[in-house]
Formats: sequence, structure tokens, C-alpha cells
Amino acid sequence: MQSVVQRTVLLASACLLMAPGTVQAQDEASPDEQVTQPAPGLPVFATLGFAFGQRRDGCALCPSPDDDESFAAHLSVGKYLVHGLGVGVDASMWRRSRPTGLVGAEAGEEDAPLALTNTLGNASLVFSVERWHAFVRLGGGLAWGQQDTTGDDGDGGTTIVPMSGMGIGYTVGAGLTLPLHPMISLAFFGNYNVGLYDLTSPEGGIVRDARHEIVEIGVGLSLR
Repeated sequence: MQSVVQRTVLLASACLLMAPGTVQAQDEASPDEQVTQPAPGLPVFATLGFAFGQRRDGCALCPSPDDDESFAAHLSVGKYLVHGLGVGVDASMWRRSRPTGLVGAEAGEEDAPLALTNTLGNASLVFSVERWHAFVRLGGGLAWGQQDTTGDDGDGGTTIVPMSGMGIGYTVGAGLTLPLHPMISLAFFGNYNVGLYDLTSPEGGIVRDARHEIVEIGVGLSLR
């Protein structure tokens, strides 16, 4: 009789161990044996946006002191490394154009109005830190500038003299992202771009130690 009871208890215990609930509990108690699911998102990031940019360097060669505000385009691409750290490239382009009283032939038309343009840019290798929906970036690289000025055309008239140069620069930026999709976010960003270079003209003119400082505030779409 005792042997029958022991066999019954052993059989009941075996049934309990084989029950689905018990197996699930054992699975939950053994996380090392579970397959880890990959986190959503991509191992890379890319942001394309447009910004309002303001020069903070005085713009000594600008035809007007009011030519310090305009729009800029911004592109950022990179790769996540570990724990929110990443490395990538940031590029920004700022452009301002002002009509002049000068005229010239353009596209086969006579008396076409001419404009003085100012184009500034930065392309930097940056390191980034991202936590939650905020990020900070810092880096350095190339900077360039192109500034149209006016000069004597040799016949007593006035002509446009372009000056351009390339040198070194750095970028500091930060922003916030608002998720729209697991891999797409609306990005709000701000950057401080600095460039140092010499400007030269085809006629041999040169401006040493030219500089630009641009603060840009913008919005764009981020893929991550």
C-alpha cells in the first residue's frame, strides 16, 4: 500500500513539472537560456534639415552690416558605437545674396542684374553622445568661405570681385528628437560653426585671417 502511494505521489509530481505553467516559470527563471531580441532602430543615424543662421563675426567684407542673417542647410551622418556614443560627419552651408546696382550679361541677356553673394560652410568629423531623446556633438574639420566684393574694372567702372578660401573649423551642436516612427524622428537642433582661412581673389588680392562664426537653429528629419 505504501509503495502504491509513493508511486502516485511521484507520478503527480511529474505531471506538475510537465505542466505548461511550470515550464513557463522555469523559462522565466532562466534568462541565460532565452534569446535576446535586438533593439529597434538602425546602427547608423542621418539628419537632414534647414536652419536660420546668424553670423556673429562682424562680416567685415559684407556690403551691408545687415547681411548677417540668412538660411542654412544641414546634413549629419554617422554610426553608433556603444552606450549612446557615436562618430560621424556634420556639414552646414550658409548663403546670403544681396542685389547690387550693377548690371551685366547673363544667359545671353543684356543688362541682367548682378548680386553679391556670401557662402560659408563647415564639414567636421564629430563625436556625439545621445541620451533618451537629447544629443550633443563636437568636432572639427574643414571650413570655407566665398565672398563677393566690388572693385575697379580698369575702365573707371565697378565690377564684382569674388574672394574665396578654405581652412580649418570646428562645430559644436546639440538638439532634441521627437519620435514619429521607430526609425524616423523630428529633430530640433542648434549648431555653432566657426571657420578660419585666408580669402584670395583671381586678381591677387588677399585677406589674411578671415573668420566666420555662425549660430544656426533648425529643424529636420532624422533616420536612426
